[in-house]
Amino acid sequence: MATRCRGTRIHLSLSISLSLVVLLLRAASVASADVKAACADTPYPDYCETVLKAGTKGKPADKSALAEIAVCAAAKTTAAATTLARTQEKGISQSSWWCMDNCASDIEDAATRLGKKPVNLAQLRSFIDRTENDNVVWNCDECRGDSASKKEDLISKDGDLEKIMGVVSVLIKRAAGKTKGAAKQ
Repeated sequence: MATRCRGTRIHLSLSISLSLVVLLLRAASVASADVKAACADTPYPDYCETVLKAGTKGKPADKSALAEIAVCAAAKTTAAATTLARTQEKGISQSSWWCMDNCASDIEDAATRLGKKPVNLAQLRSFIDRTENDNVVWNCDECRGDSASKKEDLISKDGDLEKIMGVVSVLIKRAAGKTKGAAKQ
């Protein structure tokens, strides 16, 4: 009889373990589907999925949580891009310097706003709307002169800065919805 009870306990324990594994796999599958759906209409869906999957760690997340993950990634990227743009100002012609200084200033502004804690999606929506109305381009290629001096890096056309800002714009707008009367920054 004791053998039968031990076997039943092992069987029960194995059943519980299997059930937990199935639940975890389903949760990861749901999280992956959430991320895929959230990224589908962004300008860089593959990049978006990479950023959000790293941030969700396989857990389901709503629109606001996904937007906040993108904001955190954008804060890190803009901080690094600011440093790069400021470094590239050194030793360039006066006309190019002004251009790079303006580009770096836009990036610094984004880094400051995206780096604020706690994340306020309504304020960030206002900031995103303003940068889009001002036609801010999230790369500094036009400041680099001829194509021979253009580099493939963080602040290049289609570089990580441009990608994360495109992704964060879509996700913030979706999460914040229509924010009439949002605080102007």
